[in-house]
Amino acid sequence: MIKAVQRFALWFLKVSGYEFPKPQIFANRYVPAAKLLCAEFANWDASGEAKRHQVYSRLIKQFPEARKKDLALAIELGLQDA
Repeated sequence: MIKAVQRFALWFLKVSGYEFPKPQIFANRYVPAAKLLCAEFANWDASGEAKRHQVYSRLIKQFPEARKKDLALAIELGLQDA
């Protein structure tokens, strides 16, 4: 019953012209810094998780205002491009 009411409410909002809020777009300004740090730690003699943690901690120090999940995503995107 609850699911039916939820579906009806969503349908009603769409029909009435309600615009749902846009999801927050990830800022790509952290990716270049993450790429540089990943390259710096690439030859470091440690596990991958230790390298990722070092890059993550340096990004947090470099960008204290950034959301933590944005920095983690920047590391993943930086590693994909490498």
